[in-house]
Amino acid sequence: MIKQVPVSALRAGMHLHKLEGPWTEHAFWRRSFLLTDTDVKRILETGIETAWIDTHRGLDVEPAPPSQGTGQATSGPLAAGLGTSAAAPQTDLDAPLPGEMDMAKAGAICKDAEAVLRRLHDDVRIGRSFDSLQCAEVVGRIVDQVMDDPAALLLVMRLKGHDDYAYMHSIATSALMVAMAQRMGFGRQQLCEVGVAGLMHDIGKLFIPSEILQKPGPLTTHEYLLVKTHVQRGYAALQRSVSPSTMVLDVCLHHHERVDGTGYPHGLGGEAISLFAKMAAICDVYDAITSPRPHRAAIDPSRALRQMAATQGQFDPVLFQTFVKTVGIYPVGIVVKLESQRLAVVVAQDERSLLKPTVKVFYSLEDGQPLPPSVLPLASELCNDRIVDVDGSAEMQLRALGEL
Repeated sequence: MIKQVPVSALRAGMHLHKLEGPWTEHAFWRRSFLLTDTDVKRILETGIETAWIDTHRGLDVEPAPPSQGTGQATSGPLAAGLGTSAAAPQTDLDAPLPGEMDMAKAGAICKDAEAVLRRLHDDVRIGRSFDSLQCAEVVGRIVDQVMDDPAALLLVMRLKGHDDYAYMHSIATSALMVAMAQRMGFGRQQLCEVGVAGLMHDIGKLFIPSEILQKPGPLTTHEYLLVKTHVQRGYAALQRSVSPSTMVLDVCLHHHERVDGTGYPHGLGGEAISLFAKMAAICDVYDAITSPRPHRAAIDPSRALRQMAATQGQFDPVLFQTFVKTVGIYPVGIVVKLESQRLAVVVAQDERSLLKPTVKVFYSLEDGQPLPPSVLPLASELCNDRIVDVDGSAEMQLRALGEL
């Protein structure tokens, strides 16, 4: 929003739209730019009394101090684009945000889970007896992380590349299933079992040649039929393990079944598919299509959900809606393009509207330069900005999104 302000209200981080008076009075060769402390000082020295700022592209004016002695004015940068009201809710960027992420802790959990999976997979490859419960400790940490801060764990796993896909896909499916089950009200013990099921669901792919799994082009009919056998092969391997869980066996065998009966290996449909196999089907597909693969690029999460929703009848509609509420249409960490021609990273969901998360604005596309990070709750009635697209290329460049 373009608004007129006294120059005494100018501060670094505001986007100057124009100054009152002719160019000869202020000697700024740029008409529109982001203000620094030096710029503000120079403007104050000109004697000009008013200026115009763009609150879409920079900070707004500071709120007026309270008239009573019963409170403190909120400090910190304003959420750009919230409008002209001085009473608009402000967010201090130094204060904790909902869903503020501990990326280091989440990364350590993923690394440890990958190490456990590598050891377990080595046992399976050589036919050694194994106990799927040996991953119970790391699954417990995944559960604790999801219960405490799911956003960080899911973001770390979304930044996986080609090389670590086999392990990270299993870890991601596990975490997604745990997050989904938590929303559905399951207790910690069952969350742990769900986590193990997600971790083990694709173990049968160990028996499929890697050149087929990593093939950059389309599979032949024979290759596709071979890949489909991974569910029975994984089921057989788990049966040979120590004390296999019924849920883990079921999820491994049936996570490719579909509600409309078009899945495999048995063409089950509707209520013939267990609750947990239906959950695994959703989580498995979502992570697979949002991950980069040799034969295609990753699809951004919002488009992935639209694509899954378009497959009428394949996924349980109630469970799918639960999943959408779990991950969000615009998940934490995704980079979005706003109508105001700015880039922002999603920092928190808003239960009132999944299309309007809280974002942190950090870049101007019009000016091609960074902006002082400012928090913008898109669901606020005072907000006049909205998401118009997802910037996947920017997301892949910002591998250290936790810094934002």
